[in-house]
Amino acid sequence: MRSASLALVALLVAQEPRPAPVAAGPITDLARLPAVATAQYHVFGRIRLLVAWVGWRDVGEARIAWLQDAKGDGYELLIGTDPARAPFGMNNWGYVLEESTPGESTLLGLMTEAEAASANEARKDQEKADKNQVFKRIRGTVKGAEAWSEVSIALVNPARSYHDLRPLLRDLPVRSTSEKRLALTPGTRPGMLTALAELLAADAATRTAGSRARRPNGKPRLPYTYNGTLYDLTLNDSRFLADARFHGDPYGDVVQATVRIDNRLTREKTEFTVYYKPAAATPHVVPVRVIYRPKWWLELELLPATAR
Repeated sequence: MRSASLALVALLVAQEPRPAPVAAGPITDLARLPAVATAQYHVFGRIRLLVAWVGWRDVGEARIAWLQDAKGDGYELLIGTDPARAPFGMNNWGYVLEESTPGESTLLGLMTEAEAASANEARKDQEKADKNQVFKRIRGTVKGAEAWSEVSIALVNPARSYHDLRPLLRDLPVRSTSEKRLALTPGTRPGMLTALAELLAADAATRTAGSRARRPNGKPRLPYTYNGTLYDLTLNDSRFLADARFHGDPYGDVVQATVRIDNRLTREKTEFTVYYKPAAATPHVVPVRVIYRPKWWLELELLPATAR
């Protein structure tokens, strides 16, 4: 009996965490296209305090939905910290919906405003935001060689978390709105999620063909538009990692893809890293780990909801 129990424990420990499957369906009821796949993640957070990083497990969650039918395809992303679990009651989150059909692409985004320059400022801002919270909503359309976007600012009281996404999208108390128009060059993608999916799919195709070493084909780059601004998304590096382990959990063979975002207007650069399974039996590249540092003092890590 004891040997059987040990064998069961060994089997459970040896299993590779994967994005937790959830019922196939869009994250909100605003998507026009049906969801064909979804994945759910825990959010781990690290904050830089003076010279040391301090980390917390499971401070929020993220969810990705892949949308597709005969009319087109798209993506949904929801990611945020849960004030009930995150340090300082941090309540920062964002949602993006991108959909593309022949002749038109649309974008909808909703996010909390967070401009803190340090962890200490973030704590003070959070104390002030217990009741009042500023949101930014972005709506965008790409038709032909032109992109249109509308940015709305809303003040919400009391503060809301990502759990309140659907009611906020239905009834957001907008205070001000501004519009932008932008001329596009051929090949500009209608959003970051669309560009990222294309970059990763092309990279995964080289792995399926048998390449286990670093990607030899330079640094692929795709332009995209977001909120009336042009960006470039570049695959800086892609390398094969055998028998990878993250936080003690085995993930088997993965590909580590380092991606850079370049804002053409401000020249600001942002990097993040996506890990995915090569030659996975899925038409979509499903991340098994994502590391993103939106601020110098804040790092977020996405791991499958099945990870310990």
